[in-house]
Amino acid sequence: MIISKSLRYILNAFLIGFTILFVSYHLYKSWRLRKEFYEAEIHSTIIESEPYYERSVTFFLKDGNSITFRASENSKILIGDSISKPRNTSIYQLFRKDDTGSYYYLKSYDDEKSN
Repeated sequence: MIISKSLRYILNAFLIGFTILFVSYHLYKSWRLRKEFYEAEIHSTIIESEPYYERSVTFFLKDGNSITFRASENSKILIGDSISKPRNTSIYQLFRKDDTGSYYYLKSYDDEKSN
């Protein structure tokens, strides 16, 4: 089948335009989620984790939020740990429950520095 030159240009322009829109949408979505996370106040407990091809792990919190860590950082985090983050900051703290049932400070993370 012979495709005319003008039809090829139209198809190529459509593919390039679609690619630009696709990438732009995902960049915007990522930016918006990071902004929402930055503005949110979080005081919650990790209830579930989901690995992503051994590169990162997403931890789901009791309040419906989720936080993704690189695999190297994830080994320090356990189900039941507590996360606390003040509003309008990217820094959050990780707490772990001891044998008496009290939480103690474990480590701080800065979301802006990890990406």
